[in-house]
Amino acid sequence: MKKSIPKWILEEQKKSQVLIEYATTKALIKMQDYKKKDEIYKGKYKMSFEDFEKTVLSSKEENFTKWDDYLEWKAFHSAYIMWAERYKSITNV
Repeated sequence: MKKSIPKWILEEQKKSQVLIEYATTKALIKMQDYKKKDEIYKGKYKMSFEDFEKTVLSSKEENFTKWDDYLEWKAFHSAYIMWAERYKSITNV
């Protein structure tokens, strides 16, 4: 199925501007979504991801709950950083 930009949008903006606004909006939404998930773990453990990572990796005893949280938090944290960088590259902020 072929999709195209509706004519009414193109009457107001160029295709390049539509694409830039779409990419900016997508990056902002993704960034905010992953930041919320990152904040949940910051609240749960009362520390930054970097401090939690050091704690988990240096622990002599393996705590499966913390390891599960670490892996999930690492994914959210990494995704947040990636989308924040993309947003920054689009907006030059």
